[in-house]
Amino acid sequence: MARVATLPRNQAQTRPRAWVTALVVLLILALIAGLAVLLLSFMGVKPPAALAGLVPGGTKSAGTAGQATSELATLRAAKATLEAQRTQLETQLQEKEAQVQMLTAQVNKLQADLAAAEKKSTDQKAVAGIYASMQPKDAAQILTELPDAQVVPILAQLKNDQAAAILAAMDSKRAARLTQALGG
Repeated sequence: MARVATLPRNQAQTRPRAWVTALVVLLILALIAGLAVLLLSFMGVKPPAALAGLVPGGTKSAGTAGQATSELATLRAAKATLEAQRTQLETQLQEKEAQVQMLTAQVNKLQADLAAAEKKSTDQKAVAGIYASMQPKDAAQILTELPDAQVVPILAQLKNDQAAAILAAMDSKRAARLTQALGG
């Protein structure tokens, strides 16, 4: 009697079950793929040209290749348009950045000018204070030596009665010129 090799009971049952499980999984995947294709077809989505031969009712034809070429040309044209727009926007951005830099430089210059004007005004007030504390006759002698452009701001900082006393102590022609300059 020939002895037939028998497997233990656990191993014999495991192998057929694994084979059946793999087959069931493959069938389920095929069913899901088929349903996905049907659903996409129902929604009006056409499969890509590479998969056209695999999908029922989908065949590779010259029309599909022509459509793909046409779509590719359309996409290339759209890309070129977008690239041109991007280049134009980059140019506009550079121009705007240059304008911002120019305006920033102008603001900085104006701030520096304002600070200088404020310092000059403060200095003129201090100088005017010095002349205000002097006797009008002595202040008039010193101011006579200065140009009108320097004297007018000093007199403008003084009180009216102080400026009048200094102008009265000056030469009448110079006092008249300074008075006109003070009046604007």
